[in-house]
Amino acid sequence: MDDATFHLIRERIGEPGFAAEVLKIATLAESDLDTCLCLYFSAPGKHLTFIELVCGPMGYDGKVRLLEKIPGRKGLKSRMLALTTLRRIQRIRNLVAYPTFFMPHSKIRQLENDPEIISIFRTSTDRLSETLRDCRRGLYHLSRSKEWIHDDRSASVPSSVDIFIERWRKAMNA
Repeated sequence: MDDATFHLIRERIGEPGFAAEVLKIATLAESDLDTCLCLYFSAPGKHLTFIELVCGPMGYDGKVRLLEKIPGRKGLKSRMLALTTLRRIQRIRNLVAYPTFFMPHSKIRQLENDPEIISIFRTSTDRLSETLRDCRRGLYHLSRSKEWIHDDRSASVPSSVDIFIERWRKAMNA
């Protein structure tokens, strides 16, 4: 990686708008990952409890590692798309979330191995939004594959009413 690219990355990391967009994208991707993992591991009607008790305490990296550990019966393209984009978002998020003066230069220089990350820094945040779209597409297809669908086929994403009731219950118990 040449010095100009290195300095460009350090400059972009310090821009509040870019940092906010990266953190927003990472949060949205993590939320979609929560739903995907929830559909795989939980019984019908237990989505919100699973997200609260299992996914809540896990960090971004733990959730991605969990997804990586789930054995698949076949190599799904959507699985690879989801994992690749989740890791890409994580690497960019970590650069933004942790100031570069605490981060060794070698960590920033490792980015040259991923041309997609370099292109995100060189272009607008639209490229970052495309990465989120790819991530969501991979998680969506993966969570609706035969690998994820339970025998009773009644597991689904919680409805708005379920989410409202769960939040109301938490507020009343707080």
